[in-house]
Amino acid sequence: MKNISTTILSILIITTTVSAQLRPGEIGYNPAIEKVYAALRIQKINTFQTNPEYGNEEFLYAIGLVDESGKITEEKYPSLDNYFSTDDEGYGDDTSHYFYEYTSDNLIKHITSLDFDLNTVETYFVYNEKGKLVEKTEGGAEARRYTFEYDDKGNITKAKGQTPVYTSGEKGTPVDIQSWKDVDLYTYKYNDSNQLTETQFHYGNEFSYKILYTYEGSRLSGFKMYSDEKSKTPDNINTLTYNSNGTLDKMVMVSNLNNTRITYRCAYDSK
Repeated sequence: MKNISTTILSILIITTTVSAQLRPGEIGYNPAIEKVYAALRIQKINTFQTNPEYGNEEFLYAIGLVDESGKITEEKYPSLDNYFSTDDEGYGDDTSHYFYEYTSDNLIKHITSLDFDLNTVETYFVYNEKGKLVEKTEGGAEARRYTFEYDDKGNITKAKGQTPVYTSGEKGTPVDIQSWKDVDLYTYKYNDSNQLTETQFHYGNEFSYKILYTYEGSRLSGFKMYSDEKSKTPDNINTLTYNSNGTLDKMVMVSNLNNTRITYRCAYDSK
């Protein structure tokens, strides 16, 4: 069981979002996580947050719904009115949603996201003949196209992001994509045990942040995010704890910037 929980967390944190989201389609996300979710009968991934502005009361922040095959099919974000409802069904009409579609080979192919203002953003994925992700295209106001590089072990080592350059119409409005301009870069490092040890993100030529990962044997114990390349003080600290049977109990992120705490808890099928 330890190997399974290690796989959960290794995949869980190979992500470039500072809040360590569990979303399919994030750079570095491994579809093998779905087999792990299915094996452990995970049905939901509940995310809770505390914030000093709200008296440090824990409130529901997001829910990931998992089907019987282990695929995350939907994510829900409650409206502000429902933030303090820890009932995991308590959502209002202003909920932000993410919907996921998969190929016949069980690879993520399309994400439709609907934000609080009902704006829709589409994200598409392209794979090579070996099933490796080679391109990810995000729509919306900050459109991106990502291309990927791998090492000889199949690990993602680079993800290069580009933004579109448009041709202009008569009144200067964008019409068609003329070319793509390099804008950001993600890099990944691994140790001799093939464990992810460092993620870095650069916007343009400027360092943005890095994440360092620590392990206890084969099991991930935590990771820290730094927005200052030379600083020894992390912006946030993420700690992982396990149940007695080796399955993931929770992951807690504590911010050193504003004392915000985010807790990820897995809900398992009792059958």
